[in-house]
Amino acid sequence: MGHMMTNNMPKFGHISPRRVNRIPSAQDFMKLNANFLFALYPTNTRKQVANDLNASPDTVRRWLDQTQAPSATWITQLLIVYGPTYADQVLYPLSYRTLEDKNNELERKRAQLEAEQAKLDRELAECRHARDRNRTSVVARSG
Repeated sequence: MGHMMTNNMPKFGHISPRRVNRIPSAQDFMKLNANFLFALYPTNTRKQVANDLNASPDTVRRWLDQTQAPSATWITQLLIVYGPTYADQVLYPLSYRTLEDKNNELERKRAQLEAEQAKLDRELAECRHARDRNRTSVVARSG
Protein backbone atom coordinates (compact mmCIF):
# COMPACT_ATOMS: atom_id res chain seq x y z
CA MET A 1 0.00 0.00 0.00
CA GLY A 2 1.31 3.37 -0.95
CA HIS A 3 1.12 6.37 1.31
CA MET A 4 -1.65 8.65 0.18
CA MET A 5 -1.08 12.35 0.68
CA THR A 6 -4.11 14.27 1.76
CA ASN A 7 -4.08 17.97 1.25
CA ASN A 8 -6.59 20.59 0.35
CA MET A 9 -4.77 21.81 -2.73
CA PRO A 10 -6.65 21.58 -6.02
CA LYS A 11 -5.20 19.47 -8.79
CA PHE A 12 -2.58 21.22 -10.90
CA GLY A 13 -4.23 23.42 -13.50
CA HIS A 14 -7.63 23.33 -11.83
CA ILE A 15 -9.27 25.57 -9.26
CA SER A 16 -12.54 24.23 -7.95
CA PRO A 17 -15.57 26.53 -8.26
CA ARG A 18 -15.82 26.84 -4.46
CA ARG A 19 -12.24 28.04 -4.23
CA VAL A 20 -12.48 30.34 -7.23
CA ASN A 21 -15.18 32.34 -5.48
CA ARG A 22 -12.70 33.10 -2.68
CA ILE A 23 -9.93 34.30 -4.99
CA PRO A 24 -10.67 37.81 -6.33
CA SER A 25 -8.03 37.65 -9.05
CA ALA A 26 -9.45 34.31 -10.26
CA GLN A 27 -12.91 35.87 -10.41
CA ASP A 28 -11.48 38.82 -12.32
CA PHE A 29 -9.69 36.43 -14.67
CA MET A 30 -12.85 34.43 -15.34
CA LYS A 31 -14.80 37.61 -16.08
CA LEU A 32 -12.12 38.97 -18.43
CA ASN A 33 -11.85 35.59 -20.16
CA ALA A 34 -15.62 35.27 -20.65
CA ASN A 35 -15.92 38.89 -21.86
CA PHE A 36 -13.13 38.31 -24.37
CA LEU A 37 -14.76 35.17 -25.75
CA PHE A 38 -18.23 36.76 -25.94
CA ALA A 39 -16.74 39.79 -27.74
CA LEU A 40 -14.95 37.49 -30.16
CA TYR A 41 -18.11 35.53 -30.96
CA PRO A 42 -21.27 37.40 -29.89
CA THR A 43 -23.42 34.50 -31.14
CA ASN A 44 -22.77 30.77 -30.82
CA THR A 45 -19.87 31.61 -28.52
CA ARG A 46 -19.62 28.21 -26.88
CA LYS A 47 -19.66 26.29 -30.14
CA GLN A 48 -17.23 28.64 -31.93
CA VAL A 49 -14.69 28.66 -29.09
CA ALA A 50 -14.96 24.89 -28.63
CA ASN A 51 -14.23 24.45 -32.36
CA ASP A 52 -11.30 26.90 -32.27
CA LEU A 53 -9.69 25.15 -29.30
CA ASN A 54 -10.80 21.59 -30.02
CA ALA A 55 -12.36 21.66 -26.54
CA SER A 56 -15.48 20.17 -25.05
CA PRO A 57 -18.48 22.54 -25.28
CA ASP A 58 -19.11 21.80 -21.58
CA THR A 59 -15.63 23.02 -20.70
CA VAL A 60 -16.19 26.24 -22.63
CA ARG A 61 -19.66 26.62 -21.05
CA ARG A 62 -18.09 26.58 -17.56
CA TRP A 63 -15.68 29.33 -18.65
CA LEU A 64 -18.48 31.41 -20.13
CA ASP A 65 -20.75 31.10 -17.10
CA GLN A 66 -17.68 31.75 -14.92
CA THR A 67 -18.04 28.67 -12.73
CA GLN A 68 -14.58 27.36 -13.64
CA ALA A 69 -11.38 29.04 -14.72
CA PRO A 70 -9.41 27.61 -17.64
CA SER A 71 -6.51 25.42 -16.54
CA ALA A 72 -2.92 26.35 -17.35
CA THR A 73 -3.09 23.99 -20.33
CA TRP A 74 -6.19 25.73 -21.68
CA ILE A 75 -4.74 29.19 -21.04
CA THR A 76 -1.76 28.15 -23.14
CA GLN A 77 -4.11 26.97 -25.90
CA LEU A 78 -6.10 30.22 -25.68
CA LEU A 79 -2.84 32.15 -26.12
CA ILE A 80 -1.79 30.02 -29.09
CA VAL A 81 -5.15 30.31 -30.85
CA TYR A 82 -6.06 33.94 -30.05
CA GLY A 83 -2.54 35.36 -29.82
CA PRO A 84 -1.37 38.61 -28.25
CA THR A 85 -4.89 40.05 -28.27
CA TYR A 86 -5.87 37.46 -25.65
CA ALA A 87 -2.84 38.33 -23.53
CA ASP A 88 -3.49 42.07 -23.84
CA GLN A 89 -7.19 41.89 -23.01
CA VAL A 90 -7.28 39.07 -20.45
CA LEU A 91 -3.87 38.55 -18.82
CA TYR A 92 -2.28 42.00 -18.89
CA PRO A 93 -5.05 43.72 -16.86
CA LEU A 94 -4.55 41.13 -14.11
CA SER A 95 -0.79 41.58 -13.90
CA TYR A 96 -1.10 45.36 -14.08
CA ARG A 97 -3.64 45.39 -11.27
CA THR A 98 -1.43 43.11 -9.23
CA LEU A 99 1.51 45.50 -9.59
CA GLU A 100 -0.72 48.45 -8.77
CA ASP A 101 -2.05 46.63 -5.70
CA LYS A 102 1.50 45.92 -4.54
CA ASN A 103 2.46 49.57 -4.97
CA ASN A 104 -0.62 50.65 -3.01
CA GLU A 105 0.22 48.16 -0.27
CA LEU A 106 3.78 49.51 -0.11
CA GLU A 107 2.42 53.06 0.18
CA ARG A 108 0.09 52.01 3.02
CA LYS A 109 2.98 50.31 4.83
CA ARG A 110 5.19 53.36 4.29
CA ALA A 111 2.49 55.60 5.80
CA GLN A 112 2.10 53.24 8.76
CA LEU A 113 5.86 53.25 9.34
CA GLU A 114 5.97 57.04 9.15
CA ALA A 115 3.14 57.29 11.70
CA GLU A 116 4.91 54.81 13.99
CA GLN A 117 8.17 56.75 13.61
CA ALA A 118 6.39 60.01 14.53
CA LYS A 119 4.87 58.32 17.61
CA LEU A 120 8.27 56.98 18.68
CA ASP A 121 9.84 60.42 18.13
CA ARG A 122 7.18 61.99 20.39
CA GLU A 123 7.75 59.35 23.09
CA LEU A 124 11.50 59.88 22.90
CA ALA A 125 11.06 63.65 23.19
CA GLU A 126 8.81 63.17 26.23
CA CYS A 127 11.40 60.87 27.87
CA ARG A 128 14.18 63.37 27.21
CA HIS A 129 12.04 66.20 28.58
CA ALA A 130 11.28 64.19 31.73
CA ARG A 131 14.98 63.32 32.10
CA ASP A 132 15.96 66.96 31.75
CA ARG A 133 13.34 68.01 34.33
CA ASN A 134 14.67 65.42 36.76
CA ARG A 135 18.22 66.68 36.24
CA THR A 136 17.24 70.30 36.93
CA SER A 137 15.25 69.35 40.02
CA VAL A 138 18.20 67.31 41.37
CA VAL A 139 20.57 70.23 40.71
CA ALA A 140 18.14 72.68 42.37
CA ARG A 141 17.81 70.48 45.48
CA SER A 142 21.55 69.97 45.82
CA GLY A 143 22.27 73.64 45.47
